[in-house]
Amino acid sequence: PCFTKKKDLSDRRLVIPLEAVTSDMMDVVGGKMANLGDVKNRLRMPVPPGFVVTAAAHQLFMETDGLQKEVDRLFQVAGSDLDRNLDLVSSQIRQLILAAEVPEPIRKAVHTAYEKLEREYEGPELHLAVRSSAHGEDAENSSFAGQYRSELNVHFSQFFYVYKQVLASKYSPQAIAYKINKGFRDEDIAMCVGCLAMVDAVAGGVVYTRNPLDRRDDRGAEHVQFPRRGDRRGGVRTAA
Repeated sequence: PCFTKKKDLSDRRLVIPLEAVTSDMMDVVGGKMANLGDVKNRLRMPVPPGFVVTAAAHQLFMETDGLQKEVDRLFQVAGSDLDRNLDLVSSQIRQLILAAEVPEPIRKAVHTAYEKLEREYEGPELHLAVRSSAHGEDAENSSFAGQYRSELNVHFSQFFYVYKQVLASKYSPQAIAYKINKGFRDEDIAMCVGCLAMVDAVAGGVVYTRNPLDRRDDRGAEHVQFPRRGDRRGGVRTAA
């Protein structure tokens, strides 16, 4: 598989503000947030403010109270029968993660980042988009699109439960099966989590840089929706 495997983490920060993130930091913040950092900080395009809960935080969470060892044990017990017991093993691991306590150093780092974000935020009450940003999530020869969890409109009172839901989604049945099929090792994939201020969007849409249904067709396309005040205009624009 073509993606950067986990290295010993030299950057032990648990939370990093988005304004300090670049694409050189994929091992620290995951591919999705590293690329978004470039959009904000190198291309200077408008991106909502936010922060990333890092790979070091994921490692700390999984090492606390022997959680990673128990996950490893469940995989070892399943052994060659993992395919047949996939749903059961997935459920057991996700329940362990959701029942675990978020370590206090992560809580303190997130509280500090959120308070800073709240001071800088201009708008109504702050809610967050909480998004997966795993290692290898959008690599050259693989894509975990739709397999990991992201949550919108998260009030901070619910943040740490949602954070655990995103971590647990690393072990959804479809994600485990995909990792096995691609030959990824569990320990090579850290689950970083991007946290962005929700904005009152004028429009939403998607851009394809080439035809997703035909790799020979390199035309791009965009679809934009304008949902305000009953305005449902939308359309596809194709460019060579």
